[in-house]
This record gives sequence, C-alpha cells and structure tokens, in this order.
Amino acid sequence: MKTTKKPKIPYTYIFLRKDMKMVYYPIQAAHAAQEAGIKFGAHKSGLPIHFALFEVKNELELFKTSKYLEKHGIEFVMFHEPDDDTGYTAIATKPYTDKKDLMKGFNFFR
Repeated sequence: MKTTKKPKIPYTYIFLRKDMKMVYYPIQAAHAAQEAGIKFGAHKSGLPIHFALFEVKNELELFKTSKYLEKHGIEFVMFHEPDDDTGYTAIATKPYTDKKDLMKGFNFFR
C-alpha cells in the first residue's frame, strides 16, 4: 500500500509587543502580517499559511528578536506604527515550513 506524505504547513511567525494598550494588539499583528504578505507573497507550496503569535516584552525585546531572526537567516518585516509615537510594534516572518525548532524559546502570546 502506498502512503502519501503529509505536506508541511507553512507558518508565518508574528512577534508582538506586550507593552501596548490591549486595543492595539490585533491591529498591530494584522499590520505586520499584511506587510509580510505584501513583501513575501504566497508560500511556494501553494498551501494556506498558518500563523503563530508570540509575545515580546517591549520594543527593545522586539529588536533583540529581530537580531535572533537575522542570525538564523529568517526573513521578516518589522512594522512601525507612526501614531502616538508608538514605534516598532511587531515582526512578521516570511512563511516557513522548517523553522519551528528555532521558535521554541519564544512564548505564545497570552
């Protein structure tokens, strides 16, 4: 009997600052995801992209996360919110099927 290989699901990893007002959370995550979609487009597999949402403490931690991603060759966009002098609020990566192990040190957003 022939078994079919289950396709790997592409994930975009989103990192969101936790030090903002709660009302900003979904908006900033959506902004980052939209920017990643514009920059990177659909995954080469053609499968729907899933999202994993992680939290970072503040803007400094967001920049530390960007350095970690760069070190591991993970492409991403950082979203800058110009309103209310908010600064950089979120990161969204290119969709990947093989980077889950590199995300184990991050906390899911709560």
